[in-house]
Amino acid sequence: MVTLINNHWCEKEEARIDLFSDAVMYGVGLFETFRTYQGKRFFRLEDHIERLLDSAGQIVLTSSYSALQIKNMVEQVAALSQWELQRVKILMLADQLTVTSSQLIPDESIVEGVGLKSVHQQRALPEFKSTSYLDCLRSYQIARDAGFYDALLLDNGGYVTEGSRSNVFWINGNSVLTRGDGVLPGITRKVIIEDNSLNIQFNKANLGTLVQADELFITNSIIGVVPVVKLDDTLIGNGKVGPLTQSIASRYSRLHTP
Repeated sequence: MVTLINNHWCEKEEARIDLFSDAVMYGVGLFETFRTYQGKRFFRLEDHIERLLDSAGQIVLTSSYSALQIKNMVEQVAALSQWELQRVKILMLADQLTVTSSQLIPDESIVEGVGLKSVHQQRALPEFKSTSYLDCLRSYQIARDAGFYDALLLDNGGYVTEGSRSNVFWINGNSVLTRGDGVLPGITRKVIIEDNSLNIQFNKANLGTLVQADELFITNSIIGVVPVVKLDDTLIGNGKVGPLTQSIASRYSRLHTP
């Protein structure tokens, strides 16, 4: 793992944090996780940094670094890494900004579709990628222990919000729907919404609505666009990757491919 802390190189074993800091005592911190592609290229890196700094301003977490300085740190870390495909993470705490890179080994099987398990769990601050992450981690563990790829989170009213690590879209006919509020403003989600060729609609859905959808898919910056072919014990559509999902995934792939 390649690690840069406050613009100084550090071995993973030497990285430290104050036991009595707000990060440890109260979970005050933010993070961004994204990937590189062939040639150590980034996709929408500036969007990730902008979201990080916007979130920091909203929770009064002061950054000592500008967007350009953070971008330079990320590029330094990626350049030093021995891997072309990397999982890169920015961690922002009150007095510390860390950038790390580790090898990314993509799971090629997910293009055939994955399964989600519904979990009643509502995140306190869904708009932020917060280090106060226990609710998502526990939901993810429940889903994985049951043999599913990810958890599908439901709010207190029983409406779908997002995955534990992803945004959720469902398709009815030629309409691509997603929840408009109470979810993370995902970067891949943003790319999908900005696609003028799609009929994007914002709506709420419960489990009954989702299992009757024609198609279903999830997104995040590591996995891109991933079809969902099963929700709990119910197949979505005919249990195979739908044509519109496949088209959206192909277009997204072309955006980050030179």
